[in-house]
Amino acid sequence: SSGYQRRVRGSSLVQTRWLPQDNTVFIVYCSVKMVRLMPFNFIAALVVVGGVSGAENPSKVGIIHMHGVLEGYYEHNNFKKFIERNTGIPVHLLDAYNYAASVAPMQHQVPDILPRMKEIAAQYDKVIAVGYSQGGLIWRGMIEEWDDHNVELFI
Repeated sequence: SSGYQRRVRGSSLVQTRWLPQDNTVFIVYCSVKMVRLMPFNFIAALVVVGGVSGAENPSKVGIIHMHGVLEGYYEHNNFKKFIERNTGIPVHLLDAYNYAASVAPMQHQVPDILPRMKEIAAQYDKVIAVGYSQGGLIWRGMIEEWDDHNVELFI
C-alpha cells in the first residue's frame, strides 16, 4: 500500500508521498503563504516534476505556464521563482493576452499563442505544460492543434 504523510512545520507545509510500484518518493514543500497565493494544481506540478526529470532519463525539461482569465503572466512569478530555485527547471511565464485582453475568444488566442509556445518548447526535449484556469483550456487547444508536440505532462 502507498504511504502518505502531511505535517505542518511552523509556517510551512510538507507533504511526502511514497509510490511503492516504482519506489519513488515525492516531497512537496511550500510555505503556507505560498499555498494561499497559488492554487493546488501548481503544487501538483512539483510532484510531477520529479517523475519527468529523474536521474535515469537526463532529458532537457522546461515548464511553460499560461495564466488564467483577467490575470497577467507576472502574477505567477512566485511560482516561477519557487520551481526554479527548488528544482533548477526553467519556467517560462507566457506574456500573452494579459488582463482584459484575456477575454478574447479562444479561437483567436490559440493560433496566436501557439507559435510562441513552439518556439519556447523547441529548446527542450520534454515540456511540462502548466495552465492556470483558462490557461489550461488554452493549453488544451494548443496541444490539440500541435501535431508533433513534446509536451510530456499537462497540468
